[in-house]
Amino acid sequence: MQVGLRLAAGGEPLYRAEWVATARTTGSLAASNRTRWSNGEGLSPDKTRSELADQWPIIDRGHVYRYSKLMSSSERVMRRKEATRQRIVETALELFLAQGFEQTSVAQITEAADIGKGTFFTYFATKQDVLSFLGEQILATMAAADLPGAGAEVRLRRVFSAAGDWFVEHEALARLMCIARMSSLAQQAVTSSRGQLISLLGSVVDEGLTSGEFREVNHDAAVTLVASAYFAPVAQWTWDPDGPTVPQRLAAQLDLALAALAA
Repeated sequence: MQVGLRLAAGGEPLYRAEWVATARTTGSLAASNRTRWSNGEGLSPDKTRSELADQWPIIDRGHVYRYSKLMSSSERVMRRKEATRQRIVETALELFLAQGFEQTSVAQITEAADIGKGTFFTYFATKQDVLSFLGEQILATMAAADLPGAGAEVRLRRVFSAAGDWFVEHEALARLMCIARMSSLAQQAVTSSRGQLISLLGSVVDEGLTSGEFREVNHDAAVTLVASAYFAPVAQWTWDPDGPTVPQRLAAQLDLALAALAA
């Protein structure tokens, strides 16, 4: 049985079921209805359980209610886990800013977050991994700004601009994250979002090469060039914050990369 459950804005559980094996019926379930259930047809994900029971009166309301309650409980568990992860991240970042990254221990984080060490290690292998949360935010921001099909240059300028704006908005935490991650480059968990960024930039390069916007060059070399146009300015800003802003540094470096790739 496969079920997708989500919550409405008001918090009432909504669900879509492909099969309800325990449903009591007023008679035999017609073959056509069985097919509709198995295919998920006729079941809108925006139907409340009461509306669903009205739509399918052969389904006993009590069974629908108890079934949705079971799935709502599973959803609540997932929300609690995410809330715990968020609390750990927020607490750790506050301590990192207040007393420094190296001076902050896992024990201090768990005490301030009012959780056990076991809970911390359920979500993060090391305190460096907490900073990966910020990397995920940057990546999500860049991915949201991407506009596939708009052209390679337009896409790159959009994602680089979005990243620059994020660094301006979270300057202190961003520098802290960069310093910590540069000292942990060999850790796979810390570099996971970096791989996703390379994949995003690779898709842009693919479009540029396919459309003829970029001249014929080695794909991997082009991706490395574009990635360097992102990582180099960020690294420079991390160690030398005086001077141009991150957006300015990123834009300047991207201009050079685009000039080198232009057909």
